[in-house]
Amino acid sequence: KGRIPVFNSNTGGKINWKTDYVFGKTSSETQCDVRIVWELNRFHFAPALAEAYSQTHNKIFLQAFKQLVNDWIEKNPVGTSPNWKSPMEISIRLINLCVAASIFYKSDKKDAIFWNKFFLTLFVHANFIVNQLEWSPKIRNNHYLSNILGLLFAGVLFEKTEEGKKWLEFASSEIQKEMQYQLLDDGVN
Repeated sequence: KGRIPVFNSNTGGKINWKTDYVFGKTSSETQCDVRIVWELNRFHFAPALAEAYSQTHNKIFLQAFKQLVNDWIEKNPVGTSPNWKSPMEISIRLINLCVAASIFYKSDKKDAIFWNKFFLTLFVHANFIVNQLEWSPKIRNNHYLSNILGLLFAGVLFEKTEEGKKWLEFASSEIQKEMQYQLLDDGVN
């Protein structure tokens, strides 16, 4: 019905991608918690839409995905919103969009305009991540791991491009190193 419940609030069918829906503030207001803004922009709902589509073949889930992605792209040009501030957030969004696309794309390849824009957006996400890696010799944590995983997904998706090959090689190597560095023998970080 075009209504999207968010944090016990409701978007009224339209999403302001820069809003903290808990406090009803936009990211430009001082009392806004940007982490709440980021939560919606992670697209955690995209794999669920894809799974619902996979189970039912109901095009409403595909249409919702495409509408939300188009809306996000239109309202969040690269570098112009809080949704481009954290490479970890960009990585999580990239991963969720890749997972959803792995289901949706198979049955919707004919919509070249949407998918070209979509894949270009994911490519831009990966370029942003690789140029803003959250690595430090003193502090390495879940932020850097999420960056690596985002590049791993992008590398697999774009493995036929030079950039994709580099992302995949880098991420495959780094994930091994980071797991050794960040995890103790008992599995604790």
